[in-house]
Amino acid sequence: AGFVRRGLAAVGFEVKKVPAFGRKRDMLSAQMLQSVTFQQHKPWFQIAPYHAAKTAVIVGAGIAGLTTAYALLQRGWQVSLIEQYDKVAQQASGNPQALVMPKISLQSSADSQFYTAAFLYAVARLNYLTSQGFDGWKQTGVLQLACTARTIKQVKMLSPIKHFMDGLNAEQASDLAGIPLTHSALWFEQAGYCEPARLCEYLFEYLSQKIHLQFNTNINRIEQKGSRWQLFKQNTCIASADAVVLCNAYQSRQFSQTAYLPIAPARGQVSLLPVSSSSQNLTCPIVYDGYVMPAQQKRHLIGASFEQGDNSHHLRAEDDADNFHRLQQTVAHIFASRTDAEQSRASVRAVSHDRMPLVGAVADKEKIVDQYADLYKGRSHDAYQAAAYYPGLYINTAHGARGFVSSFLSAEIIAAQLNNEPLPVSSGVVDALHPSRLMIKQLYKRQYKGLNE
Repeated sequence: AGFVRRGLAAVGFEVKKVPAFGRKRDMLSAQMLQSVTFQQHKPWFQIAPYHAAKTAVIVGAGIAGLTTAYALLQRGWQVSLIEQYDKVAQQASGNPQALVMPKISLQSSADSQFYTAAFLYAVARLNYLTSQGFDGWKQTGVLQLACTARTIKQVKMLSPIKHFMDGLNAEQASDLAGIPLTHSALWFEQAGYCEPARLCEYLFEYLSQKIHLQFNTNINRIEQKGSRWQLFKQNTCIASADAVVLCNAYQSRQFSQTAYLPIAPARGQVSLLPVSSSSQNLTCPIVYDGYVMPAQQKRHLIGASFEQGDNSHHLRAEDDADNFHRLQQTVAHIFASRTDAEQSRASVRAVSHDRMPLVGAVADKEKIVDQYADLYKGRSHDAYQAAAYYPGLYINTAHGARGFVSSFLSAEIIAAQLNNEPLPVSSGVVDALHPSRLMIKQLYKRQYKGLNE
């Protein structure tokens, strides 16, 4: 096809006709003979290719940090991992169970595309790790009850997708759950739950033989000297590398280079209830305005509270009461009467202003604001230069309550950017995850006053 040949030649390919296969006599062969940097349609999201040495320090040993270390190690990087606690998964990554399910929307948007892709990739990785010996992944399916206006509308309007999602009436949902239910539901066949602490420990065991580890180390400052980043504990440089990936939840904001990013803590408390004669028959997680997990060691995990701006780890009886109340509002029959929590766990997640993760290169705030101060004037994108970023500084955080869905794919995005590979998601999804996205949006609207001032 001539338009294909001309299009390839126009962007630098050498094109020739060669013998084909099957019933076709000829086909096109094209080879890129030169290194080409393509101008992105949005220069404020364009990052320069990474050309430094393949050495990286990852700050944070929760699921985001561990999957990022794994992704870079698979590409031949020399990796160091630094954690402020004495072992991995000490925040939300250490909960007893975590849902792995899609985030469904009636509209096609970049965030719905990301979470669908992230879910499918997480399932693929968890199935692979299971084949390698990990036994903390339970692919039971998940039921999302139609108990709110939004979920009722989803059950009515969403079309079934074979082996992915189906709409069920209450009787069908009851058969799958193993207990009587009174609501229709969405059924996610490939979904399930994992044991976060065991998954993190499994990844850590693999990584520990191949990377440099430092526990009980709180990084309070990072500086770039020449082409390398130096990481400081108090006033002592304890690590250096050509690239740094910040995966330490809301503490990622503690550095001068990242203080402007819209990351906030969000406290969550889960409660563990003893099984009852009815609840012990539950076969899969049920999601409502909360969730209840199948019994593990004769206890059900229910949750979870969500208090943005709160970074307290203290347990609160009122949170246990609220978790139980929301369960009773929807699945009342599995516990005959008020059941007190046998145990609770509070942890602090990181969230962004728009509830999407922050994944990608970190921009130089002052330079970005200066470069794009007049975005609101509607000038052509071609009038702007590519954005100014800190070379080799990346972030992977703000996964909120969905970290065990989003972290695997987010780690691949970071690794692909650092290795100058084709990205595993669309440019629209990359833009929706971009750490600078909210600042750019405010500049567009002439509303920028500093996201955290």
